[in-house]
Amino acid sequence: MSGFPPELRDSLILFLLLVGFLQLYYLSCLTFPILGIYYPYGFIAHMSFYAAEFIVLFLYVKLVKKSSFSGLGFRRSGKWRKSCALGFVFAIFHNAIGLAFSIFILGVRHGFYLPLYVHVPVYFVAYLLISISEEGIFRGCILGGLLKRYGVGASIVASSLLFGLYHFSYPYLLDWPSGTITITIHMFYSFTVGLFLAYFYCKTGGDLFGPVSYHFSQCFFNVPSLWMGATLGILAQSQISQFLFQFGSTLVHSSLNMIQILVIRSIRLNG
Repeated sequence: MSGFPPELRDSLILFLLLVGFLQLYYLSCLTFPILGIYYPYGFIAHMSFYAAEFIVLFLYVKLVKKSSFSGLGFRRSGKWRKSCALGFVFAIFHNAIGLAFSIFILGVRHGFYLPLYVHVPVYFVAYLLISISEEGIFRGCILGGLLKRYGVGASIVASSLLFGLYHFSYPYLLDWPSGTITITIHMFYSFTVGLFLAYFYCKTGGDLFGPVSYHFSQCFFNVPSLWMGATLGILAQSQISQFLFQFGSTLVHSSLNMIQILVIRSIRLNG
């Protein structure tokens, strides 16, 4: 990759490294049945991946870029408080509409596997780790690097495509065709999330507090559904109805991401 521009080279290396770690986690889940039971061993393995992701971020910033987290975008200057508040408001707006659609239209049952006194502190730390790691890498390192060489639009789309592909999970391909459809829909949704977070990052002049606030709030101030084992209501018993559920849910959430971009365009955040 010596002929690649350094910004593109670093972005691809970071992306491939994270995807490799993630697929290794999925392989471990298939190899060791004990990890298939999410609590506690599967959860520990899952969080170990994100801990490794944070270590990659830390080493890249300190050893490769010889910079600091403040230089990456975690700097408390300008309107960082407004960015954090806006990220929180957008997340609550998104979750409220998404949950209402999921519960009242799709008939999905939501709930918590862990008692709340365990769930709240455990997932507060977990989602904070995930948000800082993913935003630091995809918005701070990858998007921030691409912006130094390419235009804003191209950089936003490219980093968002990588963010969508990052959510690929090869075990889903083993369940053809429903698994393939599921992971494809999920990657598309992640791409639209990436578009919003990348635009948010650019709108704030490279500040990461806003994207981290949104990412954390959308995960933490939510009620777990499918991926944590909630059961589907009457509307999603067959494969066809499950596909319609996934498609409808993704359409709503992706549309909300686009609406959020339109709203944030009208808000002055930088300067």
